[in-house]
Amino acid sequence: MTEANNEELGNLEEFLLNSLSSSTNADDGYERLQELLIKPEMIRIRDQVARLEKELPQILKVRDRVVELEQEFPKLLGMQDRIAGLEQEIPEFLGMRDRIAGLEQEIPELLGMRDRVDRLEDGLAELERQLDRSEELTKLMVPLISELLNRKFAEFKKEMLEEITPLIEQLAQEEKSLSIRVTGLPQTTQ
Repeated sequence: MTEANNEELGNLEEFLLNSLSSSTNADDGYERLQELLIKPEMIRIRDQVARLEKELPQILKVRDRVVELEQEFPKLLGMQDRIAGLEQEIPEFLGMRDRIAGLEQEIPELLGMRDRVDRLEDGLAELERQLDRSEELTKLMVPLISELLNRKFAEFKKEMLEEITPLIEQLAQEEKSLSIRVTGLPQTTQ
């Protein structure tokens, strides 16, 4: 990924965090819920993308070298047969045969590197898809969570009124009773 992609990820993270923190004080619980659900996932994805971006240039170099060696491999095998015939005539070819043998040993390892590069590229693509899905999920969940919080708040207000009303009536009755006992006079109702 390039620096432009890094900037886009930073902008996306900033946008999401700003959208989470731009609510009113009544939505503090909602904001906290969003921070707990979304922010850690975004940070984890951003860290994975950054790690992959750091490894990608080296892996791409290795992949390029693998491609070069794959192109050279058939030539090298042909040269090995030719070298076997020339070894008796020219002693310098012995060193070249050793070099070919060394390259033949490196090829399986380099082919494994190519597979690793492919897997890393697939992983990077999957992370980008996950980031897109996180955005979509956030857009879908915001109205649902808001509605749920509004309902819970309305239920809470109703329950509080149901609990407080009998207490207030009891206190008023106790005050009236106490007033009658202290003054010894019946209190008139107003």
